[in-house]
Amino acid sequence: MRASWPPALGLAAGLLAIGAAAGVCVAVPLLSTPTPAVLKAADPLTSIPVTMRPFDDPRVVELRVESSAAANLTLMRSGTITQWACRSGAVLRSGESALAVDGVRVLNLFMEVPPWRDLTVGSSGADVRALERELVRLDRPATFDGTLSAAEMRALEAVARAAKVSLSRVLPRDLVMWLAAPAAVVESCDSKLGDVVQAGAVLARAEGRLTTSDVELPPDRLPGSRDLRLLDEPVPLGRRGELPRDISENDIRQSNAYAQAAAEAPDAAELTLKGTVVLREAVPVAAIPATALLVESGGGSCVFVSESAVTVDIVGSELGSSFVTFEAAPPAHVDAAPPPGADSCG
Repeated sequence: MRASWPPALGLAAGLLAIGAAAGVCVAVPLLSTPTPAVLKAADPLTSIPVTMRPFDDPRVVELRVESSAAANLTLMRSGTITQWACRSGAVLRSGESALAVDGVRVLNLFMEVPPWRDLTVGSSGADVRALERELVRLDRPATFDGTLSAAEMRALEAVARAAKVSLSRVLPRDLVMWLAAPAAVVESCDSKLGDVVQAGAVLARAEGRLTTSDVELPPDRLPGSRDLRLLDEPVPLGRRGELPRDISENDIRQSNAYAQAAAEAPDAAELTLKGTVVLREAVPVAAIPATALLVESGGGSCVFVSESAVTVDIVGSELGSSFVTFEAAPPAHVDAAPPPGADSCG
């Protein structure tokens, strides 16, 4: 069967053939179709709607952590270990008890000066001042005059009583297991339940103490209180970037940031942890295309509304847009580009 052609196409084909044979070009209006409306060039964009969004001004920061050498855990008492909560990774906290010798419980105690004598009411010296500081850290009343008062002894007895350690008007040296940090992480155990130990023997080894620097806050940050995102939960920072006092060394050791830094430099005495600081309360900003902004050589910036300049502060950027704040209420729309020839916001 022969194919049939519509009359218009047949005529067009014939004209093309004749034209080709004659060596001339033939325009065929019948093959021309109008451009669909959807493919026509759109009118140029002249204004952009302003939409506000929250912005917490995230900034990458560093937290430097220094680790001291491992510390020995010793006790100036001889006898048989009748209780010992020792295992690698265990946390021994000041003000608690993890050890008993001959049935007598021993008090874990952090002091900046290791205990070297019995302390009674009226004792004075650097070791007493260290004890007073630890009492305050444990939320017990104490002064810092370096002399142990009757009230401070009662506060110490209350700490011991909570740990089921018996004290009465004296802190014997052989009832204290000194910790080099408020919370000591056990690295290894050198004794076990039932062992007979001598005074001064090493019972366990604790990981070195961690000391942290303040977080260096970027000088061009937006004003406002900041939280550090580095540990499991956001940490509120002080005005100078200092960590709160209730953040323990163990909190830092158990963070992913510490584990990553330690894995990259296992023998380093100082590690650098990466984190982010953000505003505790986000501020509203507008995301404006960079093409709508005019930035002056002196650092000022503005957008235009009906070709009139409106001053803005650029506080961040993302994917071709700048985050800006307005000095007054934000306009509903801004011009898509500065006016031709505009070179300042004045």
